Amino acid sequence: MENLEPKEFQLPIDWDFGDLASRYATNMLIQKGENEFYISFFDITPPLLFSPEDHDKVKSVKANCVSRIIIAKDKLQSFIDALQQSVIDTNNAETSED
Repeated sequence: MENLEPKEFQLPIDWDFGDLASRYATNMLIQKGENEFYISFFDITPPLLFSPEDHDKVKSVKANCVSRIIIAKDKLQSFIDALQQSVIDTNNAETSED
């Protein structure tokens, strides 16, 4: 009888960003679901203030959501590790340039 169990193998990934627009984010919000994390990125544009009196007129600023991603709970740690390593590598490169 033939063994029909699937074999594990690796395929290279061809990363395609297509027409994806890059957006700047000044803030983020993380919410936990049952099996995933929702990470929303926001851009807050400071209001134009021309005089000290303008400060009193501003009651809030609008946070525009520019992107939202959902990450499976079991993938979040590797996502965090990759971000931390990227920050460490960037800091090391900047330090070696000084």
